[in-house]
Amino acid sequence: MSMTRDEIIEAYESAVFSSGLSAAAGNEEAARDYERLKAGLDALRGPTREMVEEMRGEWIEDEFAISHCSLCGCEHEEPEIITPFCPLCGSPMTEKALDMMLKRLEAVTGHAD
Repeated sequence: MSMTRDEIIEAYESAVFSSGLSAAAGNEEAARDYERLKAGLDALRGPTREMVEEMRGEWIEDEFAISHCSLCGCEHEEPEIITPFCPLCGSPMTEKALDMMLKRLEAVTGHAD
């Protein structure tokens, strides 16, 4: 049996709703299932536009002309060759890199919200 991503998400949403009703009735096992299903649904939906935008870092230059990623601290010693993505954490460091990630997100999910 083959399902599309949207069909899988719809099935998960239905299961989450059903488990949520049982969990609300005080069923501990249903409450655990509900949390697992919600986590799976979040994984299927992928990151939102806001999450991607929060991943944006910037190169911060110190007094020795060494640039550091604002998110992970990765050092970049060649200021003339500033990369659009941090080579250590993968964060987009420029507007162009952020736009690239948002376009990838839209291609995968069908939307960029």
